[in-house]
Amino acid sequence: MYRLSNDFARFHYAVTIVGCGGTGGFVAESLCRLL
Repeated sequence: MYRLSNDFARFHYAVTIVGCGGTGGFVAESLCRLL
């Protein structure tokens, strides 16, 4: 359970950082497909 929360935190952090670059939508879509 802790690992899942930690992974989700990293996922949110990565999306936030990349989102600032303007490609957050593309990355989010790709990750959703992987999940």
